[in-house]
Amino acid sequence: MQKMREIKKFIQGKERKETITIKCKQANAGCAWYKFRNPFLMMFRGILNEVFKKLPPSRFKNSLYRIFFGMQIGKDVCLSPDVHFDPLFPELITIGDNALLGWGVKIVTHDIVGKNLILGKVSIENNFLAGGFSSIHPGVHIGKNCIVGKGALVIKDVPEGDIVGGVPAKSIQARIKNAN
Repeated sequence: MQKMREIKKFIQGKERKETITIKCKQANAGCAWYKFRNPFLMMFRGILNEVFKKLPPSRFKNSLYRIFFGMQIGKDVCLSPDVHFDPLFPELITIGDNALLGWGVKIVTHDIVGKNLILGKVSIENNFLAGGFSSIHPGVHIGKNCIVGKGALVIKDVPEGDIVGGVPAKSIQARIKNAN
């Protein structure tokens, strides 16, 4: 029960940290996922995620993610088909204005490493572009005017105006900071 309170405080923003680690008694925390979230909510979100990600980019699609997943999505955000959001803790995702997420982008807010469940907020600021099939992992903050290359694996913060690519993602070059 203590773990649930700790997770709830983190989700509600009462924790100032970008990530938290919860230790489990099982040898593999992946076997205890049902203790962190209601299994029926997980199934419901999983089904909705599969349906929503097939929809074409639209304000309607963005609204569905806001309503059913509790995500914060800014204005003029384009979510291409097959964009996948973590169904376990999607409310930890924030996407700023004028963002484009390419085909097959994945944004993950939890990771399981042995006995540990790692939760992290993913914050994407304005004027962002993510190339197709890139992945953004827990606890990552992406600054304004950034580009993430196709297939990149983002595991660390990306500073404002940077272009990153590769596995793991590394800076390719800095952009002009005042770009629209």
